[in-house]
Amino acid sequence: ELHAANQRLRALARTDELCDVRNRRGLRSALTREFRRAERYGGALTVLAFDVDRFKQVNDAWGHAVGDSVLHAVAQALKHGVREVDVVGRVGGEEFVVLAPETPARDAIAVAERLRRAVAERAVTTPHGTEVSVTASCGVAALSDVHARSPEELLGFADAALYRAKALCRDRTHVAELVPTARSSRP
Repeated sequence: ELHAANQRLRALARTDELCDVRNRRGLRSALTREFRRAERYGGALTVLAFDVDRFKQVNDAWGHAVGDSVLHAVAQALKHGVREVDVVGRVGGEEFVVLAPETPARDAIAVAERLRRAVAERAVTTPHGTEVSVTASCGVAALSDVHARSPEELLGFADAALYRAKALCRDRTHVAELVPTARSSRP
């Protein structure tokens, strides 16, 4: 019984209660593990960062309870749209991350687009019977393309690509661009 209780506590410590996906701590742990594995064995790893577009308007128009339902619906759309080995997490507010091990950028772009469509197709019904749906923007960063030196840097590339997608009118996917550095420009 004690062992089972400890396992439940460990799961709770890494799970976002509202969305039933990994929380920031659980996601960071998974990202570090997958980053190290990709480095060691030369495998692919891609991070997809999602942000719900104009989420503040949902809360302002319908209240936080509907906003919470929308966040849960977004998380479930992401969770049901990925493979079992992929990891979905909520990093805060209306921001989510998907870790896609063994997924090169070209495949991850297709995954990102499929997940964006899945988010847009999910609707939440308010207590008054109105359906509320949202869109999401996505940033994609593949370890092999950006040559990140740490898990945090890889996540940073995905986040920068996400903000570029939001700047380009939202509801789109943008791929991280490699900024030449001394390390990446060597022959």
